[in-house]
Amino acid sequence: MNQLYPRAIFIASTLFFLLLTYWSEIGKVKFGHGFDDITYFLLCAILSLWSLILSIWRKPNRAPRSILSIVLVFIQISLVIYFLLLISIWRGPSYPWNGQLFFNF
Repeated sequence: MNQLYPRAIFIASTLFFLLLTYWSEIGKVKFGHGFDDITYFLLCAILSLWSLILSIWRKPNRAPRSILSIVLVFIQISLVIYFLLLISIWRGPSYPWNGQLFFNF
């Protein structure tokens, strides 16, 4: 694993969580749980801050193949996949999956 890949993954996941936070705030993305979507909004905001901290904390002179680096990259990729599933096929009963990622009123 090159030194650039973990940093790129952290930056990409930061952008993903920031966009997901913004889209859930303006109502373009629904998690399907009605009023309980606010918990996912807050979780996305916390995860975007966490991803931003990890991308800043990751220095180029650190060993790219350290166990901590590999575990953090795996966690980031898993969280992005989990949230993609939450806004698509695992959407809740209030707004069930209709084949579209963005919610139109």
